[in-house]
Amino acid sequence: MWRSVYAPLPRVFGLYDAIWLNEKLENRRTKGRSERRRKLEQLFRTENLKSRIMDKNEFEGKWKIIKDQSKTWWSLITDSDLKQVETADIKFFEYVDLLQLKYGYDRQMAKDEIGRRVAEYETKLQTIIATRP
Repeated sequence: MWRSVYAPLPRVFGLYDAIWLNEKLENRRTKGRSERRRKLEQLFRTENLKSRIMDKNEFEGKWKIIKDQSKTWWSLITDSDLKQVETADIKFFEYVDLLQLKYGYDRQMAKDEIGRRVAEYETKLQTIIATRP
């Protein structure tokens, strides 16, 4: 029985065959991609978006982006909610409270979600800018 399983192999699969096969597969994966695109993919692959945690100073600096994208990211947030956040002393904590209220997130989950959404948005922008001619 074992002969029928291994019969199609013409010879023993050696180390050099494995190296050749690996190179062939790598060339097939990268075929047709520009060098710039490969570098971008490598950069974004190493950056873990989920581990990105935003603090209140970074939030204040990116408030315009967050405010503009909030309605697309979370459908339950309204203009009046955003005005309430904008008038708060510390916008970050007010925004986190808003997500807790509207979506039932706990505090850490809301912070992580804000950081993840902003990181995804920035990654999309970087990709668009990098792929422009």
